[in-house]
Amino acid sequence: MIPVRLTPTRAGPTGWAGNGIRALEDTLWAHATPEHGPEHLRIRAVPAGIGAVVFILAATPHAARAAAAALAAGPPSGYHRHHLTVHH
Repeated sequence: MIPVRLTPTRAGPTGWAGNGIRALEDTLWAHATPEHGPEHLRIRAVPAGIGAVVFILAATPHAARAAAAALAAGPPSGYHRHHLTVHH
């Protein structure tokens, strides 16, 4: 498993308070496919807003980042409103 850090650059419609973090986590899992290779997801509040790491089953870090980027792109009506950024 290769960890890939995701940073939401904008909160969803409810912000990060309340169910915002849980909603992001649920949405990521709901739209993940075997091609994305997610094995574990960690999302938590941090001083700057939110921190997210997705652990991807991939052969190389480059493949893991590509899979995470595809997952972060999200469905047209999903969590794209969070504007997830994949960090290298």
